[in-house]
Amino acid sequence: MKRVTTAMNRNAMIAFAAAGMTLALSACTPPSMGPGEEAFGNAVRHNIALQTVNPEPAPEVGPPPYDGRRAAIAYGRYRTDKVKKPSTLQTSKFSIVETGGGSGSETGSGSGY
Repeated sequence: MKRVTTAMNRNAMIAFAAAGMTLALSACTPPSMGPGEEAFGNAVRHNIALQTVNPEPAPEVGPPPYDGRRAAIAYGRYRTDKVKKPSTLQTSKFSIVETGGGSGSETGSGSGY
């Protein structure tokens, strides 16, 4: 009789462990997509596509336009350290204009950032 009870306890423990693992693993399944979430992850897929090199690029029509004489003159200036300086050193025609504004008092929400 003792053997039967021990076997039943072992079988009950295995069944209980299997049920527990089933419940624990069911928490790992992703939630189903709700309405309006069909595009979830599109931004990531788009960024990956932008950063992936096309394995079969379109064939080139011909060589790019080069002027060998001008390239040789520029290379000669580079080797003799007589490179032409840029005429202006600006990046854009826009400038920042401060218009004042703001009361000067600081009140925060206490977020700590």
